[in-house]
Amino acid sequence: MEKEVISLVKELAKTIKKVGVKKVYKVLSEISVESKANDLYNEIINNIIHIVCESYKVSVIDIKRKNIRGNIIEAREMCFILLKKHIDLTHIEIAKIFHRKNHTLISQTITKFKKRDIKIKSDKMFLDNYNALNKKIINHIEIKYKL
Repeated sequence: MEKEVISLVKELAKTIKKVGVKKVYKVLSEISVESKANDLYNEIINNIIHIVCESYKVSVIDIKRKNIRGNIIEAREMCFILLKKHIDLTHIEIAKIFHRKNHTLISQTITKFKKRDIKIKSDKMFLDNYNALNKKIINHIEIKYKL
């Protein structure tokens, strides 16, 4: 471990000599900011998933499983839609969160959501639930992150 630290410091010293302290400091501070941003980003993702799971009374483990039925499917679809809305994740990024190999299911869910019709009872129930969860997430984000 000590040898690794010494090696790292030597490389850092060479880089400082080569490009200057200001540039090295700038890059190091950006890494720190990116790390904090990633932590915040992941926290918001997890909060959205937990809020949806709580509403549907399903577990996070269940929602990420592959072979699911009924209420869990709707909860997962709601997560896809709300993650897309609030974080604007790509379909591939959403697929990775839910342990999917491709993004087809996410794309189909988003397309299906856009076509939902308030005149159809099941669609109206889904859209009402979406609106309630959306408000809850917005309030949670505003309070927690003081936006």
